[in-house]
Amino acid sequence: MSGPRLFLVVPLLCACGVAPVGAEDELTQTGDAIVRGTTQPTVLALTAKQKLSIGAVLNGWSGWANECTGTLVTPTLVATAAHCVEDVRAGDVGFALGDDAATPRQGQVATAIYRHPDYDPDADAEADFAVLRFAAPFTGIEPITPNCDAVPSALLGKKVQTAGYGETLDDDENTRRYWAAVTVRRLSSYDISTNGYGSGGCYGDSGGPLLASIGGQVRLIGTLSWGETCGEVDHYTRVDSVCAFLKPLLGVSTSTGGQTVEGVAFTSEQATRALRTANTATEATLDGPVGLDARAAKAIVSGRPLASLEALAAVPYVGASALTRLRDY
Repeated sequence: MSGPRLFLVVPLLCACGVAPVGAEDELTQTGDAIVRGTTQPTVLALTAKQKLSIGAVLNGWSGWANECTGTLVTPTLVATAAHCVEDVRAGDVGFALGDDAATPRQGQVATAIYRHPDYDPDADAEADFAVLRFAAPFTGIEPITPNCDAVPSALLGKKVQTAGYGETLDDDENTRRYWAAVTVRRLSSYDISTNGYGSGGCYGDSGGPLLASIGGQVRLIGTLSWGETCGEVDHYTRVDSVCAFLKPLLGVSTSTGGQTVEGVAFTSEQATRALRTANTATEATLDGPVGLDARAAKAIVSGRPLASLEALAAVPYVGASALTRLRDY
């Protein structure tokens, strides 16, 4: 979601580890977030460690502005929206934890960004999903388990939980995390549509969690993609629709053999074919029929020979999208 943002300078962020509790940070506020929210979750009885797992995604290009929200799904992996980290490098993205973004309890700079290869910025909630990796585990947290089973139709008409940081209806200087109870109104194969009826997400809350009790356990069932009206109808990317992409990052096998690089899964045959293409195709072929960015095509030709998928992924301008195109060519 686009719009005004929360500007937060967090000098304590580093790529090497977590930040100390109680660090002081400079803050100014001009953004929107959860409207008519509550200071505590009202739908789910989350533990303190589960609540701490939901934090602010920061943009270093904007002085560590709070661009979005994210959820720790492991101590080192954060689930958020792909559009939150579009066209940025890992070193320009941070994550901060705590009830109040003005005084984060922990913070780090990302070491890797994995955007879903099917993400289309001109589309809606389909595949609007990304994962951030951090070098050191965040501490004192209880990661929220992603839901990789089908979202139960029994949730239709039921309230679920969401959260985000930023401006509230009454306070445009707010920096705290607020919660909202929203009602599931529609399910598609990739989208969960909710209505907060005046209480819910707004600008700056993208990537934030949709939480529900599945089988008696708290599960991350969606990440906020876009909204029609602040506090009203929102659209979340279904986590179960992106689990084939997510599971390899979590270390969960989705097939026998092969490997996963930058979040892209390859069979042994696909890996061999992708490397053959990268090492033998002309720059014009890579830029044309294969569909790579011209800069990536030039860098691949300059970097030959490439002995492994890891070496290929390390070439400048080669990310998950380029690897996917090489795999599928």
